[in-house]
Amino acid sequence: MLTVLPNSRKTTVGDIPSGSVAWAFGREAFISENASWLSNGKLRISYGQTGNNRVGDFDYMAKLITSDDVYKYPWNSSFTPGFHISNKANSQLKWETTEQFDFGLDLGFLNGRINLTADYYIKTTKDLLLQADVPGSSGFTSATLNVGKLENKGLEVTLETVNFQTKDFAWTTSLQFATNKEKIVKLASGLKEDVANMWFVGHPVDTFYDYVNTKYVWGYSKEDMTEMAKFNANGHSYKPGDLRFVDLDGNYKIDAYDRTFRGQKMPKWTAGMGNTFRYKDFDLYIFMYGMFGHTIYCDPGVGHDGRMNTRYADYWTPENTQTQFRKPSKGDADQPNKEAYWYNKGDFVRISDITLGYSLPKSIIKYAGLERARFYVQLQ
Repeated sequence: MLTVLPNSRKTTVGDIPSGSVAWAFGREAFISENASWLSNGKLRISYGQTGNNRVGDFDYMAKLITSDDVYKYPWNSSFTPGFHISNKANSQLKWETTEQFDFGLDLGFLNGRINLTADYYIKTTKDLLLQADVPGSSGFTSATLNVGKLENKGLEVTLETVNFQTKDFAWTTSLQFATNKEKIVKLASGLKEDVANMWFVGHPVDTFYDYVNTKYVWGYSKEDMTEMAKFNANGHSYKPGDLRFVDLDGNYKIDAYDRTFRGQKMPKWTAGMGNTFRYKDFDLYIFMYGMFGHTIYCDPGVGHDGRMNTRYADYWTPENTQTQFRKPSKGDADQPNKEAYWYNKGDFVRISDITLGYSLPKSIIKYAGLERARFYVQLQ
């Protein structure tokens, strides 16, 4: 394969190999003669590499841009167009490479009434390309970098069954299950973490790392007032009704050492189920799916200023002290780290598709020169 690497001014020849092998053991005589209930059996192994640039052809170079309306300066009593560097140069920028091993198994039972497909994969990405925050001293806020090495391991399973079948009625089911574990294996910097970009070795790329909120805000109870005094002795100024955070290191001071992993954006596992029912010329399809193990960050947009009534919320008041939302206070800015309250479990199960159809009999549509005609209504 002929590729042009972004960090090179010359053409470089590179190999991206792939290959696969399969064994249809279900066709072997010792299987077919002794296991008549097994209608299909196959083992699959594959390996392959792919390249991904995900950057523009000249993103490794610093570019100059201009605009008559923005970048201009006075010269000889008139405005002259100026130029501005739009991105940070990176002569070391290169393509990322992903290699994947896949181990698969196909099984069929009872003349195809039950079919199972399973795949286990290991996918490793080297020189991972991501947009990263960079120090402001560089003159830029972000840049495209090769940030490190990423690993994904997962299992995907599909089960299809014919549950009931007669001349006029049939019911089939399709089940899907998938799980994936992603983790950063190595950062290009050699460090174990890059807090500015929320990258941590041993954790997924899209990880939430933040403070932890308590269930309720600070209250008036004797216990709360005693604990509050210990925090305020260390520089805080908490009052009843203020947001409260978990002191993970137990030093009565909420600082960067009290941040921890709040979850990941991608679900740890997903599942889906589709059922198809057919009765004569009518058919009904229902599909439902769910995602589990992920975290959603959602800012509800609740203003804590007493003049703002953006939505109904269970605010703290002297008469209502067991609340999640802090007290409204006119002109009082929101407390720092309030984002810790906006993390929620993302687990859900929903019905995503219901389709009811009717196929016109062939004895009718043949006069119109049609092979098939079907009317349906769908709800998604």
